[in-house]
Amino acid sequence: MATTPTTNYSLLKHAKGDPDWHTAMNDNLDDIDTQMKTNADAASAAQSTANAKGWKKYTISATVDVVADDTFVGSGFAITIPADSVLQGFLIKGEEPGGTAGGDQTVQIAVGTVQNADGDLSDATDYDVMVASGDKTAAFAHGDEASDHDASYFAMDMHAKYFDSETTLYLNYIGKASGATGTPGTVTCAITAWALMEQLS
Repeated sequence: MATTPTTNYSLLKHAKGDPDWHTAMNDNLDDIDTQMKTNADAASAAQSTANAKGWKKYTISATVDVVADDTFVGSGFAITIPADSVLQGFLIKGEEPGGTAGGDQTVQIAVGTVQNADGDLSDATDYDVMVASGDKTAAFAHGDEASDHDASYFAMDMHAKYFDSETTLYLNYIGKASGATGTPGTVTCAITAWALMEQLS
């Protein structure tokens, strides 16, 4: 039986008319199957590592009920930072504000260590991670400028902060509508927050 090996994995190639060629062919298929499984396991492990180091995504459907013209109402939404993580900052994108309240809808967002419970974001504890965005009436991005993050919170070099235990931060949100007195209702905003972090191992 005349065979020649392939270059990379030494799979056996048979000459035309070789007897019992199926035996080596089955061995080849076993070798291919084993290598494919090894490659798949390695890719899965690499993906797990990548998922633990990079951008973590949080999807938030923010909504508040408003009843008076141009009067902000607030809420806050939990963002969990895993234990043994280094957080470098946030990038937050919001869709155009909407809702059922009358008039023009306006929102603001910030990130803090305390959940917002009032109609403003001026308390330092409300935005000691990411400063308030200012009024937003159209789709927006916040966090794409260095000044969007509070340097006093990110005290380490390169705007990074280490969390030794699981920690809850809050995406704080306020909304208002110009015609809420005549038409009370909701002010909503679909928000996606990405936290740039590395979970140490």
